[in-house]
Amino acid sequence: MVTQIVWNPNFLEDLVNFINPNYTENELKDVLKHIFNTSPTTYEKLQTLVDRIEFIDHLDLVKKKAKAEKYIFLGKEVKGIDWDIDALRLYLALTCVDILATNFEPFDKWFMKNCKDYDAPSDIQNYIKLKSEEYRSSFQSSSNFSRAFKNASSKVRDRICSNVAVIQGKKTKKELENIISYLYRIRNKYTHEGRRFHASPISVHRNQNIGPRDIETLKIESGFDLTESILQIAKEQANRTLIKYAEQID
Repeated sequence: MVTQIVWNPNFLEDLVNFINPNYTENELKDVLKHIFNTSPTTYEKLQTLVDRIEFIDHLDLVKKKAKAEKYIFLGKEVKGIDWDIDALRLYLALTCVDILATNFEPFDKWFMKNCKDYDAPSDIQNYIKLKSEEYRSSFQSSSNFSRAFKNASSKVRDRICSNVAVIQGKKTKKELENIISYLYRIRNKYTHEGRRFHASPISVHRNQNIGPRDIETLKIESGFDLTESILQIAKEQANRTLIKYAEQID
């Protein structure tokens, strides 16, 4: 059996529908062709991002359909599916934010470009250790994740900080750095341990994965859609990417 990655056959249409409706398919054709020819990796990342955002949208449709059918879906009771889908949508949104922010480069190539300051053979071991730490800091997923949030528009960042807070004991932390750290833990717990975080509209959500001596909770204001705000960060990145390559062919 031969298997291969299957990409979305409606890439252009979905790019307009889910990333920026102000574009037309005809306007994007030349831009995508240029991206494909100059940076195939970026082209694939855009496809991956659009596919995932579309899937998140379809999950929301399933949730709404189940609710409309009073949680009887295809003859089966599915009470609680809205919680399941909300947790999955939040997780998938958190995996979207750094798809385009990740620019991996093999260590040997990175090292050759960043070792021009080396001129003392006697300290080679310490030097390589230092450069290895610098390399990990540049490409580790937590750095890319944090960078994606910090590079978001002030409108999105302010909206998140105004509606989300990390609660630890009597302390309320509304700084973006604390929120990013908590969201990154949510993503990792789902990825590595299968533990879900339910971001439905209730006042305070406890992250059950934090140790009992240092319990933190995430407070989300009623009516605020955290998943959609996180998706907006990914969409902004996609738009910046399209603009960057469009300017190269103007």
